[in-house]
Amino acid sequence: MKSKTYPIFHIDGRRARTLRKELGMPRELKDLDENTTTEKTQIKLALVAETLNLPHLKYDHLAGPDAFLCGGALTAWIGGYPPSDYDFFVPTLELAERLHHRLLYQGAVLDGYQGTEDGKSIYEAIQKGELHIDELVVEDEEIRALNYSMPTSERPDLIQIVLLIQGEDPPAIIDTFDFTISQLGTDGRQLYFGKYTWTDLFRKRLRVHNIHHGVSTMRRMVKYSRRGFYACVGTMREVAQGVVDSPADQPISVD
Repeated sequence: MKSKTYPIFHIDGRRARTLRKELGMPRELKDLDENTTTEKTQIKLALVAETLNLPHLKYDHLAGPDAFLCGGALTAWIGGYPPSDYDFFVPTLELAERLHHRLLYQGAVLDGYQGTEDGKSIYEAIQKGELHIDELVVEDEEIRALNYSMPTSERPDLIQIVLLIQGEDPPAIIDTFDFTISQLGTDGRQLYFGKYTWTDLFRKRLRVHNIHHGVSTMRRMVKYSRRGFYACVGTMREVAQGVVDSPADQPISVD
């Protein structure tokens, strides 16, 4: 059986040097080390796209002061490969309800959720229009996120609305993420990032920032390793400890 191949994360070297100058970092890759940080915590999204010659960021029109596109979709965009999904975070469930209707109006189909088995009835009620998202009490993770399929000319795109409120703005939200390379968020105008995010993106290094669910972090470590990122012994040790500390009902699987 032929094994599946994965596109590798890549940033053009010449363009990377230009962006590092914009970020206040050493221009040469060899001058970066694990302690290098950025002077800035945000930069114009359009400037990053222009400097790195990136394609248009899909679904940036859904991002704004009321909904933020964060995480791996932005890592993939910067690295030149298609994301597995687009995760939107909202400050309140009322804003989640608004985004839900925007997605449906634009042709998306609500066809799944993330959560426990107890959340199935809640999901089905939302799907049928019998329950509004802003009526939920999201505390015990019965329903953590809603999944939408957006039809495209090829395969549908997966868009998620995360219902567990992580923060009121992108900096607060990305501070909860496990790896520094996914500490990216946008409101459609600015791109926000952690202090080690660009250092680790340029060096293709996996660095742990914040582990909440060890098994999920393990899956992401494997996923990013397939994209060309490397994990040092210290990172692997932290992730392994996170798995040990995870609840027993979190199965390990790699997509």
